[in-house]
Amino acid sequence: MPELSAGHRGGDIPFSHLDAFDSDRGWRDSWIEEVKRDFLPQKMTTYDEEDRSTNIKEGFNPRGTAPPSDQLLCLDTTLFLSFPPKPQAYPDLSVGESHPSDREGDAWRHAGQHLHFTPEVEAIADQYLLKMFEGNVPAGLITVHIRRKDFKSTYHFTDLEQYIVGVERVRHRIQARIDDPDSWHGPGKDKAKFPPGVAAADYQVVFTSDEAAGTPFMEEVAKLGWRNIDHVGMRTRETLGPWWPTALDQALLARGLGATDDDVLSAALRALRAFFFAF
Repeated sequence: MPELSAGHRGGDIPFSHLDAFDSDRGWRDSWIEEVKRDFLPQKMTTYDEEDRSTNIKEGFNPRGTAPPSDQLLCLDTTLFLSFPPKPQAYPDLSVGESHPSDREGDAWRHAGQHLHFTPEVEAIADQYLLKMFEGNVPAGLITVHIRRKDFKSTYHFTDLEQYIVGVERVRHRIQARIDDPDSWHGPGKDKAKFPPGVAAADYQVVFTSDEAAGTPFMEEVAKLGWRNIDHVGMRTRETLGPWWPTALDQALLARGLGATDDDVLSAALRALRAFFFAF
């Protein structure tokens, strides 16, 4: 996307600004020319002298593909759209407490909860879960996204202990809702289907991550009994295509009856489906 005025937290884009871009033909045409000239989008790099023509993100060909027509606006960054900010300050939370995301907005309530993955994506996600749990997929899942690679330079690494606390907070909320179904209200309550006879303490944890398998960090996570997809070992990209690791990660995150994540992550928004269906 071209540079648009930032919304709250300095990164989100107010929908009204996107609408202005879509309505301005001259602005759109100038952006298309900039994309071609600068070979956008570029992979993340720390080298100013990088040859931009060979550093294009995989799957893109800015000078070899036709731009969208006047009747088509293609977005892959809707996760950054926001409504007017509603600043709130939250204290540190105990295991039994939680707070809503200020980025959920009415769009998820009225539209996002009705979006579904294609049957093909769901079917392959089923296959991966069967492999992950050796043919015996548990009834209850909690999902976690752990992003590491680019956070080393752009944000920070979240301690594993914080993810553990987040999972326990989710377990607490799930169990409270199992014990007293009338104690809570939310947009996904009518879709909440907690497996009968399964305590939240017995829910298994599935996580997605860009951390390479075999690293000390991944070994620590494995000690917790958490399961993840090894896209490298399963050759997801080679057998299915370059977009499939991301698509399957998103589909698996949405399988959780609860999810936890870093607040700044895009995958946190992708996992909102879990909150609207189960929370």
